[in-house]
Amino acid sequence: MSELTGIHWPDYYHPKNASVHVKKQIVVPSECERIWSCIVQAPCWPNWHHRKTAVQILKGDTRELHKGTVFNWITKTMSFECTVVEYIPFERIAWKGKCGDVDMYHAWLLRPAMKVVGLSLNPLSAADFAG
Repeated sequence: MSELTGIHWPDYYHPKNASVHVKKQIVVPSECERIWSCIVQAPCWPNWHHRKTAVQILKGDTRELHKGTVFNWITKTMSFECTVVEYIPFERIAWKGKCGDVDMYHAWLLRPAMKVVGLSLNPLSAADFAG
């Protein structure tokens, strides 16, 4: 899996134009559908990831992310207002967000890889999906 070629970067957020760029790519022993379910159920993120994180959906389905969903993503130190801008079920999802002067773009790319899933730009560990 190529590290950045599968992400559809808006020009403004493209790594070549960003002052800060963080990426993570891992292989997870699970199916795309299972991982997708965890990603789009944003209000449940604190249950399986950082307990100091909270999500409040402001516009759209109150249980799952979809294209156009607007949500607050509250981390330990910041609160971003985010909008889902890309949504292809079981394959890719991305949102952009803003907190004061900080702009961010968070993209997930899921690819089947020999009965496991390769994730790009993923803040989770494989342990989050084990089982």
